[in-house]
Amino acid sequence: MPPAIIKQEKKQLYYTFLNKSQLQGDSSLLEDFFCDAILEGFKIIE
Repeated sequence: MPPAIIKQEKKQLYYTFLNKSQLQGDSSLLEDFFCDAILEGFKIIE
């Protein structure tokens, strides 16, 4: 499985989605974020 790549410019967005997931119990944005991060990992290993 490729690594989930979280680029520096997207870290604040990651923290926002993580916070929403923890405080509101809504992890849908965080899940989408990780899917995109994993796709970035695929690009690196290709």
